[in-house]
Amino acid sequence: MASVPNKPSGPSKTGGPPRDSTKTSTAKTQVPRPNKIERPDVDEINRAAEGFLQIYYDRMDGGSRDANIVELYRESSVMIWNGETVNGAQKIKEFLATMPESKHEIQSWDCHPIPGHTPAPILITVSGMVTHGDIPIKVPSTKKPGVLPRIFSQTFVLAPEPGLPIVPEAGTADPTAAAAQGSDVYYIRSDTLRFVG
Repeated sequence: MASVPNKPSGPSKTGGPPRDSTKTSTAKTQVPRPNKIERPDVDEINRAAEGFLQIYYDRMDGGSRDANIVELYRESSVMIWNGETVNGAQKIKEFLATMPESKHEIQSWDCHPIPGHTPAPILITVSGMVTHGDIPIKVPSTKKPGVLPRIFSQTFVLAPEPGLPIVPEAGTADPTAAAAQGSDVYYIRSDTLRFVG
């Protein structure tokens, strides 16, 4: 069987010049990524987020929650708790003082640096279960609301406060301080919790 040489095809259907079927374009255009975050920075963000979550939920589930956790917020902070908006550290403290005791069980979390700023703010998403109120030894058959665990989703945006190095207090083992020694202090800029089950 004889091979037929490739010939330019006729005019294109759009009325343009004839197409040459022997030419194919394999070159790809590289799109620049101006806000690319280097891998070591991502690892540091992961360590900082893990340390933050340990501190946050220890304080949230602790006996003096409103006094301890408010240090993580600023007057510019916003909390949206299952649809209720609370603005500022003092109002957040007052709101948390009205809540019953809690026990959080984190099932998964993820974090991402938010590019465009140096240092980068951190976005953290958490899902898990939480029980509010007195936790019974045995769950009653009536399944009282507020006693059974509820599935929650919580999202934090941590913003940096440049120029304030993290220095652990004497006698404390602060995991975020160890991970971010000499870096900027982060505070909760936005805290959104929603019950999803």
